[in-house]
Amino acid sequence: MKNSSDKRVRIFSAGTVFPVGTPPIRNASVAVVGDRILNVGERKAVLAEYPGSEELRWEGVLMPGLVNAHSHLQYTGFSELGVVTHSGFEEWSMAFDEMYTRKAPVEDWHAMAMAGAGQAIRSGTTTIADICTDLAALSVLEDAGLPGMIFLEVMGGSWSDWVAGGRKDFLDQLDKVTKVKSDRISVGVSPHAPYSLDTRVLADLADIGITMGMKLHTHLAESNWEDDYYRDGKGPLADFVVSIWPEFQILKESGSGLKALEYTAGTGLFAADTYIAHGIYIDGPGRAILRENDVPVALCPRSNIIIGLDPPPIAAYLEEGNRICVGTDSLSSSPSLDLLEDVKLLRELAIDQGYRNPDLSSRLLAAATIDGAKVIGRDTADAGIGVIEAGRRADFAVFAVDAAPENVEETIVTSGAGNCVATVIGGETVHGSPEA
Repeated sequence: MKNSSDKRVRIFSAGTVFPVGTPPIRNASVAVVGDRILNVGERKAVLAEYPGSEELRWEGVLMPGLVNAHSHLQYTGFSELGVVTHSGFEEWSMAFDEMYTRKAPVEDWHAMAMAGAGQAIRSGTTTIADICTDLAALSVLEDAGLPGMIFLEVMGGSWSDWVAGGRKDFLDQLDKVTKVKSDRISVGVSPHAPYSLDTRVLADLADIGITMGMKLHTHLAESNWEDDYYRDGKGPLADFVVSIWPEFQILKESGSGLKALEYTAGTGLFAADTYIAHGIYIDGPGRAILRENDVPVALCPRSNIIIGLDPPPIAAYLEEGNRICVGTDSLSSSPSLDLLEDVKLLRELAIDQGYRNPDLSSRLLAAATIDGAKVIGRDTADAGIGVIEAGRRADFAVFAVDAAPENVEETIVTSGAGNCVATVIGGETVHGSPEA
């Protein structure tokens, strides 16, 4: 495909172009028309193929834009929670609920979410899976020009409330959300967490996801008290839940006798197209359940630290073959929305946990790009994100790092955070200016 009369070709050049999945190319260029990549190769050859085209050039590394697979953009204004280390999940949850209660009547959720989207873009993120709790923030991805997924969150429904009208209200909301669906934005359902929904409500949401062909996304194994809650209906998490939703079946029946992963699988949630967030407190049998059901995990390690939790078992996930992607969570539990900060921390954690294979940086960078795209269903031919190749969307970022070709992945993972100098979405430069 060459230049046409109605579309101009633009050339994006960098000291190194790293397509992901194929070797980096020194002094290279990406030719773009509209929102699609035409060609990738050595700069001299690309410029010769499209003479007279506008060229935008940077030093550093040009690579696929980052895919943030777990975020809550509407909580960008909760940043005072995300810079203080909390004592644990229950303490953080109470602080979060207090702040939400205080802000909900007056907060402009859309403006807050847009501010978060801007922060993410400036750090090199070009695709986001965003959980929407308040419909005022619904249009943020479309308004910010960000491809990705919107997950409508469901929280706190007892079965009696669900059948009395909660289900209808949810489906009415879901109908509103699906109106924003486009070739750039998909819609899914986010049962907040198995502990925050009655058992039969969770099962019904799984059925809705399957029937409507929607992806589901839930928080799981984020608290170290979840196993106690699901198995026995006791412990600090149970005390927290009973204070809000005392009618839940699992509380009335003093637990299910099952640990977190077994209980969740039993609701049918893993029979749907589901991925989970956090996945911290999951042992070997639990990780096997995820693999058997092809359930990926979105890891948010900085959020875990802020909340006062343990690190995720990243080395085990990598060694055992679990599918992973990366998210920032929200500023209510993370210092920034720079995804590479989480990737860098995952590398440090994997090494601390004994991971010694030489593919560490490669696998983590894939988790933040092409694997994240696969998890949220944006790696298809029409969506086309996560790698740089002809026919894909022209979504990429440039990082001001000096990397030898044989060391590009490790350099980006260890030094890329805070060094994004340009972000391109759909062939348009939305952050940064080309270097002289």
